[in-house]
Amino acid sequence: MATTFECPNCHAGLDYETSSQAVTVRCDFCRSTVIVPETLRTPGPGGYGKGIPDTPMLDPMTQGIRLREILEMVRSGRKSEAIRLFQETFHVNAREAQNVIEQLERNEAVRIGTTSVQTFSSGSSFNPVLTDSLGRPIGSQSRAGRTIGCLIGFILIFTALAVVVPLLIGGGAAFWGLGEAGNIMATIESGFSEIATLAPPMNGTAAATPIPATPTPGFATLSQQFGGQEGTGPGFFKDTRQIGVDGQGNIYTGDYQGGRVQVFSPTGQFLATWTADVEYMIGMAVDRQGVVYFPGTRQLLRYDGMTGEALPPFSYNGAVTFRGVAAMPDGAIIATSSTNIVRFNNQGSVTLDLTSPFAVSNPDGTSPTPESVAVDGGGNLYFINTDEILIFDNQGNFRTRFGGRGDAPDQFQGSVTAIAVDGQGRIYVQHFRGISVFDGSGRFIEMFRAPGIAFDMVFNDQNELVRMDRNGNQITIFTIN
Repeated sequence: MATTFECPNCHAGLDYETSSQAVTVRCDFCRSTVIVPETLRTPGPGGYGKGIPDTPMLDPMTQGIRLREILEMVRSGRKSEAIRLFQETFHVNAREAQNVIEQLERNEAVRIGTTSVQTFSSGSSFNPVLTDSLGRPIGSQSRAGRTIGCLIGFILIFTALAVVVPLLIGGGAAFWGLGEAGNIMATIESGFSEIATLAPPMNGTAAATPIPATPTPGFATLSQQFGGQEGTGPGFFKDTRQIGVDGQGNIYTGDYQGGRVQVFSPTGQFLATWTADVEYMIGMAVDRQGVVYFPGTRQLLRYDGMTGEALPPFSYNGAVTFRGVAAMPDGAIIATSSTNIVRFNNQGSVTLDLTSPFAVSNPDGTSPTPESVAVDGGGNLYFINTDEILIFDNQGNFRTRFGGRGDAPDQFQGSVTAIAVDGQGRIYVQHFRGISVFDGSGRFIEMFRAPGIAFDMVFNDQNELVRMDRNGNQITIFTIN
């Protein structure tokens, strides 16, 4: 028997033959891979099909908890465990589960569709109120209310028609896969901000569009934004997650897949485009001279930012795949993996090499695996560790941690997706609710709203915050008041 359910990405109708028991279908309109709702795949009396675990159907909260475990397994390389748990959670056979897990390993977006609104009974103590990234309530009859899905870890159950499950690390948002495993949960949670993009797509060619200053009371002003359309032409963005600035204020952006880099003037004028030899752009840094760096295995790839000419890489004598990279004002480059912190000087010599530096940051002795990194003018390091920030000094000694998941001002709603440090040493943290600002010791100062969700942001010499809003396909620049 054929039935139809809605694509959680483009909302097109998806035809599904229930007798096939296929675990995924492909949307012909947006080309998304969508996991078929279990209610359509579950057989009647007689049990599940061959090779499918005969376990009870799980409620959405339990599926959310299980999914977090699965994603953490993918993140830590425990593929076999992830496959088994996915089988039990979504009632698929081993081959189907393996296909999905391998999609996550390849950083491909995977979406879960549902056919009904998931709600709690009136007696439930968990009654979340959904808001967009501007803090506006989402009504069940709004487009946003109809398209948000039911899922997320320990803290969120979303009442809607779809749940988006991207692969982070570092990369991906409502309809992305993330470039790094360390950001998997950030991708899922930040996805719900897709509905809250401030700037609608522009008609005509993509171009720099200064906008009237819109003050955010007490802290920041959105002074410029440009782009706004998806595409691969000059000034258009397609799953663009990385951003950097050079000493002249020129802005560099990097697409997650394909290696495309675009270069813009400080005012948004398109200057150049070229392609780096990277399959998935999980990190990018730009030094003051306009050299662009990408993390790789046992090396950092280097390119001339204006011409795209490949420069000699910075090599590392160790079996390490770098995933995070940041440029210091003096030309030094920080490269990080899940287990290493390495600092190169501007000639490529290693001046700091730490193995397993993160274990000391956890009170229970376990070792977190942060990978996204920011650096201040003094060389202090700031790492994203899912929903908290870890601070190390310029010699790699652990100093403190702050944040955590919650609704307090100094906590984060959902996982952290980007981090930057301004000229005064204040720490800016992007999460689902907005951008929270802390002093150098982790004391909360302020929070302000920003369009969409950024996977990367950086400060220029004018102490302006430059962000890549992947959801809105635009660059946004904030002046700090």
